[in-house]
Amino acid sequence: MLCSNLRPALPHLLWRRLAGTATSRTAAVKRPEILSVSLAFEDPSAFRVKSLGELLRALGVFRLCSFPVLVNNCGKLMTAARTILGRRGFSLLLRPTVYAQFVAGENETEIAQSMGKISLLGLRPMLAVPIEEDLGESTGKPAVH
Repeated sequence: MLCSNLRPALPHLLWRRLAGTATSRTAAVKRPEILSVSLAFEDPSAFRVKSLGELLRALGVFRLCSFPVLVNNCGKLMTAARTILGRRGFSLLLRPTVYAQFVAGENETEIAQSMGKISLLGLRPMLAVPIEEDLGESTGKPAVH
């Protein structure tokens, strides 16, 4: 009952959130009708900016992430892989696969290219910058890299 009462208000709440976040976006977002666009994941045009390699990588990473054993033990598996392969081998294996699937790029140019691809689909990219703490900051000791 409570959920059905909230559903009609959801587009209005989203509209208020979008309208109040940034002044540069308020000019681009003028009507709540923009939010009512339905997404069709069966539409093959969503894949037009992806290469075959990117699609195969996405499928492979998706399949790997569907195994609870791998997901629940990823820290241990990464430590073991780093020990067996070494830092360089580990980087050569993970960077073009899992890392590339979830990270837009390593520098501003790569990130801009990734965001441009997303924009070509008519989507607005959302950049989520991770906040990583330097180990030396919390202990007062210099970090060892």
